[in-house]
Amino acid sequence: MRKRALWIAGLLLAAAVVSCGEAKPAEPDTTGPDSREDPSSEAESSSAPESETEAQTEEEDWKSSVVYTVYPEPDIPADLDLTGKTFRMSATGSADRFVVEELNGEIVNDTIFNRNLQMEERFGVKFEVTETSIDTTGNLSTIVTAGLQDFDMVYCCGDSVTGYITKGYCLDFCNIPYIDFSDEFWFPGLIEQFSCYEKVFLAPSDLSADMLGAILVTFYNKRLLSEYDMDNPYQMVYDGTWTLDRFLEMARQVSG
Repeated sequence: MRKRALWIAGLLLAAAVVSCGEAKPAEPDTTGPDSREDPSSEAESSSAPESETEAQTEEEDWKSSVVYTVYPEPDIPADLDLTGKTFRMSATGSADRFVVEELNGEIVNDTIFNRNLQMEERFGVKFEVTETSIDTTGNLSTIVTAGLQDFDMVYCCGDSVTGYITKGYCLDFCNIPYIDFSDEFWFPGLIEQFSCYEKVFLAPSDLSADMLGAILVTFYNKRLLSEYDMDNPYQMVYDGTWTLDRFLEMARQVSG
């Protein structure tokens, strides 16, 4: 029961809303006695530099165009009580992606703080993150085989845990209650690629902003492409023939 309850806490973390901008302030009241126009302010506004006025307009347009994604809350019992429980994570890299000590006015920092506070106030659960490196992730094998419960969840690169999956150390997400992979914060398209025989052991989500900060690109040398008379990768993408095998074949042809 404890494992089930704490996994639910992890689900709530993943489902919490992460905003990309500040809420739009309410429009000022223009009907009160203090709303009468000041002639001097009109004169000042008419004499403002045109470039400054354009900059202010662009800023207002940008703020009004911010799109907020609000996910529906998971279907979790309202009376679920985790008071006294601590959800413990092992995370490769910095822990401040999941837990921060205080508000500082920075939007990502404050969103993380408020998200965790919301979960603590609603369910009574605390969050604790232990920072690890890729080199020390292997210590988790010892923890699992010894039957210890040092962590409820491991957060790291997928290629760091594949060995744990084949050894049977990882829990199938499909056996965790209240998880619905059709929810957008689970990245349904990726989940489909990660599933194997209707089991899911790796699950990317909005638990942190890493998915936005880990975008990688590949460049190619057009001169070498011409010298070796190879097909254009862009065109292969459009034609649906750009595959990993084709990429490796081209790399071997040049490095041969």
